[in-house]
Amino acid sequence: MEKLIIRLVEELKNEVDGLTYHEIVDRVGLDVSERAFVKLQLQNALENAAVYRDTIVFEKDTIFCICSEGRVNPNIDLEGAEEKFRIKTELFFSYLDYLELQQARKNAQTSFWTAMIAIIISLISLVINILFNYNNSKQLQELYSVDLKGQKELIQGVDNSNLILDSLREKVTNHFSEASTSSERVGK
Repeated sequence: MEKLIIRLVEELKNEVDGLTYHEIVDRVGLDVSERAFVKLQLQNALENAAVYRDTIVFEKDTIFCICSEGRVNPNIDLEGAEEKFRIKTELFFSYLDYLELQQARKNAQTSFWTAMIAIIISLISLVINILFNYNNSKQLQELYSVDLKGQKELIQGVDNSNLILDSLREKVTNHFSEASTSSERVGK
């Protein structure tokens, strides 16, 4: 019935002067079960108007109010009646709340999908960043290992140079000691 009430409000919201039962049925295009619902609502509006004008008592639930002034007969047959009805003002405001709720749901869904897209983009950029940093760290490790190899070769070269220098010192020392020994022999 909620959809029927929404249809009724959408179709009849601008009818300030009201419509008869037959005009409502024709305007909205009601089927048999919907006609029974509308008839009950209109009958309740008639009874509320008759009771309200006599004394203030309990009102029956209805989505309509009667437009006519003066005494109302709650026992009239709606099929032939010329009484005019309109949608209650409270129902129209409830309808506006309903439209705002529908718009809020639509906005929430749009926000949800926008947030999902933002999260996916963030994840993609994170993966790219990780891969890029991993690639850079591999390059740095390669440079570092090349640098270590160079340092090792340099250290090995220095060690070899030290060995060569030690060997040359030894030879020079031996040569000079042999030269001094032979000059001592020559001098004796």
